[in-house]
Order: sequence, then structure tokens, then C-alpha cells
Amino acid sequence: MEQKNYHSSITAAITPQEAFASIANVNAWWAKNFKGRATTLGDTFTVQFGDTKVDFEIVEAIPGKP
Repeated sequence: MEQKNYHSSITAAITPQEAFASIANVNAWWAKNFKGRATTLGDTFTVQFGDTKVDFEIVEAIPGKP
């Protein structure tokens, strides 16, 4: 399977710390079937949607940076 990269940007009227904490809380905004951690560089997590299971790794994490 070919590896593909994904990148996206958004703007919100909150502090960088609030944004980072919200994004790292994956099971609150994206997937209820969430296992792992998504707060620190190197963390890994898995989300599952029915039969589809996807693994992720945090490769960049800069808390508090706008």
C-alpha cells in the first residue's frame, strides 16, 4: 500500500494551549473507538470505524505555539 501524507490548517479564536488540548482529545471530536495517546511527540493511537482500523503516530507536536 502506498503511504500518503495529509496536512490541513484551520483558524480558531482560542489560545494555542486550548487548541492543542482540544486536538489531542481525539475521542471527543473524531472517533469514539480510540486507543492510545495523542499528546506527545512519538505517541501512537488507533481509531476504528466499523471494520476500518487506522493507526497514527504523532510526528510533530509543538504545544503553545500559535
